[in-house]
Amino acid sequence: MTRGSSRDTAAQLPLGFDSAANGPDLVRTPAAEAAMAALAQWRNWPDGQLAVIGGGSSGKTRLLHDWCVRSGAWATSGDVLAAADIREVHAKSQSGVAIDDADMSPNGEHLLAAINFCRDKNTPLLLTGVSEPASWTLEPRDLRSRLGAIPVVRLGPADDITLDLRLTAACKHRYMKLPPETSRYIVKRLDADYDIIPRLVDELAAAADGKALTRAVARKALDALGRAGFVTRDIPGEDT
Repeated sequence: MTRGSSRDTAAQLPLGFDSAANGPDLVRTPAAEAAMAALAQWRNWPDGQLAVIGGGSSGKTRLLHDWCVRSGAWATSGDVLAAADIREVHAKSQSGVAIDDADMSPNGEHLLAAINFCRDKNTPLLLTGVSEPASWTLEPRDLRSRLGAIPVVRLGPADDITLDLRLTAACKHRYMKLPPETSRYIVKRLDADYDIIPRLVDELAAAADGKALTRAVARKALDALGRAGFVTRDIPGEDT
């Protein structure tokens, strides 16, 4: 199967991906291992299509952006696609299309058009969403049948190893070195929730004030999170 013969000449339209482009490097984690393996085999996807699904902050956007860089596909989001000129969608489909939060698109007609354009041009299509495409409540009926046929790979739930890796990477992006023992101390006290990481890094930076990220600094950051309403856990019988 040959795809993307115009990839070198087609212009990119990286709408809505500034944060992904400037964010931490992509980190290989147990929760993302299956998705990363599937994305690496994009030339062999059945009918050139794949959906990556997972909860909020699970890494879908970062994976999608990385795939676009490697494949040359056009990156956008469901809401941006909904408002796009259909002629532009047709033109960009010659390079392939990646649609983040495709399940949130308010314009099923444009989503169906993107799917059909890529199929007709034999170029790859990547969608992300929270649930399997077959469950998306989108019209028209033809769209639902197309979505139901797309292969799916699921990002795993948050776990301590993945939280550790992502927290360390997020600190590195802020030019802060997070010692392994401090990261382990923090992760043991967090609920399995990726959404907390950006706020936690802010609190670590404030508590450290340019100094090393010790356990004492971590304790201050966790206390600040608790006061802000985030759920943290104390470990019985362990010194802070």
